[in-house]
Amino acid sequence: MSLAEIKRRLVVGSKVELVHHSWYPNLKPTMLGVRSIKTAQTNAVQFSNGSWLWWPKADHVRDTDNGFEVSLYEGSGPVTWGEVMRYEWR
Repeated sequence: MSLAEIKRRLVVGSKVELVHHSWYPNLKPTMLGVRSIKTAQTNAVQFSNGSWLWWPKADHVRDTDNGFEVSLYEGSGPVTWGEVMRYEWR
């Protein structure tokens, strides 16, 4: 699924579950709960709790079996996938 397809699927009222995966191997994923989309724009979506997902470059987003992941890597050079925020369709 491309970034454009993901954006098309995240419409007002749709729901995703947020799961933070740390790059520390001994830390378990943090379940952040199910959130619905309150506002959808071309450059971001706002969740029901008021937080925003501002769309990164396409190479920072990858498809998963049940949603997508955004790399939280902020350095220079190639994107790494050690720490990610996973968004799972609900």
